[in-house]
Amino acid sequence: MGARFDWLNLNSGSAISGGIERDVTLGLNWYLNANARIQFNYVFTTVDNAAPTTFAGTVGSLNGSRFVGDGMIQTVGTRLDFNF
Repeated sequence: MGARFDWLNLNSGSAISGGIERDVTLGLNWYLNANARIQFNYVFTTVDNAAPTTFAGTVGSLNGSRFVGDGMIQTVGTRLDFNF
């Protein structure tokens, strides 16, 4: 079992305003035998991307090609690993 916390700041002064992302990852390995395992990952992500200037109706939606507002993403992943 494992856990990880990630933090990513995509803001660069006034030129780039990409927001802040925080991830918490929980992982579990299940060993079927000496040569095979199944891996499970759960990732919980929060995004804080307040735009410097917001227009009516843009918060919590796509504004051009980027998300404006706060939100969360939950992801589940699995892998099957065989070693020969």
